[in-house]
Amino acid sequence: MEVQGNRTLASLYDTLHTLWNDGRADVAILVGVTTMVAPALQIGLLLYLLFPLRFNRLTEGAIPVLRFLQTVKTWSMMEVFMIGILVAFTSLNISPMCMSGLPSGRSAL
Repeated sequence: MEVQGNRTLASLYDTLHTLWNDGRADVAILVGVTTMVAPALQIGLLLYLLFPLRFNRLTEGAIPVLRFLQTVKTWSMMEVFMIGILVAFTSLNISPMCMSGLPSGRSAL
């Protein structure tokens, strides 16, 4: 991002590192699981299921893997849900801090 000549680069790892160092380990873990672990697990499970099919073979334990894949699939789209909540708060001009019971910048003035 570039604002008034100042350029800032941020990666997902930098975001997780900053959240962790700021004492928000719970948020860092949630973001890490939903943006990195769950999608990687989903890709791995799909490869495990689909690669043998390419050679006309059946994967052992396909049914339990498919069931677990359904669970992982839900968590791999959580970041889209979180962004949707943030957009809704922004468009409704509601501060998430007010919803949590903490004073926001506007209400504290």
